[in-house]
Amino acid sequence: MLKIIQWNIHGYRNNYIDLQVLAKSYNPQIIALQETHITNLCSLPTPINYSLYTSKNNHNSFGGTALLIHNSIPQNEISVSPNFDAVGVSIQSKSKFNIISAYISPSKPFNANHLANVLDSPNAQTLVLGDFNSWHPYWGSPKSNKRGRTIANYIDRSKYILLNDKSPTHFSTHNTYTHIDLSFASVSIAPEISWEVLDDLHGSDHFPILISIFRNQTVPTFNAKPSFKLKDADWNLFKEKITSFSSESFHSLNVNQEAAIIKKILIRSAHLSIPQNSPFTQPRTVPWRNSEKDKKKMEDTQQRI
Repeated sequence: MLKIIQWNIHGYRNNYIDLQVLAKSYNPQIIALQETHITNLCSLPTPINYSLYTSKNNHNSFGGTALLIHNSIPQNEISVSPNFDAVGVSIQSKSKFNIISAYISPSKPFNANHLANVLDSPNAQTLVLGDFNSWHPYWGSPKSNKRGRTIANYIDRSKYILLNDKSPTHFSTHNTYTHIDLSFASVSIAPEISWEVLDDLHGSDHFPILISIFRNQTVPTFNAKPSFKLKDADWNLFKEKITSFSSESFHSLNVNQEAAIIKKILIRSAHLSIPQNSPFTQPRTVPWRNSEKDKKKMEDTQQRI
């Protein structure tokens, strides 16, 4: 199992001790940080046995992103679009994938093309972790803003799954909770991921997020596709899920986009109501179907699959 901490640290140097506490408490192989506020890399402390990667376009007292990767993992830095304050690294674990730590300040111009330039990789499996300063009911916000609607629309037509379970991730200066830290994963690896918000701010105004990936150690590949066991389907549940997901969906005047939304509703409903045959020679345990609790959590987190 690969463990990842996602955290808007609100100052790398100021909260470095808390960063060390998190690293020792959870032993993550990867730590994705936002708002590092790193102005100078000289004499910058780094937790033992980790390599540090920082965004190249934002070394100042506001913003900044970083990735800490444990030295036991094969790794290689990748380039990320300058439209984002972001840093990316290619990781080789159970499967090869890219991980990106991103931050978009509230004042920075942002549109769908900026998002696509960073996330539209045709081949690589990707995990995107960051503070997007966006609001939308998809991830628990009571209302949406323009940026949130842009991201929600992108999710609808992309290969990504939103991992958030609608838990708040930020304690604002107004003593209210918000949901501005987002986690995206490629469809191919999303079922192997668990996501939870930790309950201690650790000196920041954002809660760290613990992500576990490749929990099932017997999965040899992510390329093969299971088949549905239609004779064992719960068609009443299938109908119920389609009705529920359809009522939550946006409707588009674009025929192709509307077809894509309908397809995702059907696939998501099928995953929750129809058992599947494994394509592997060894039995494959699907972690999010081990219990009703896990099944419900995947229902909440797999936004419009």
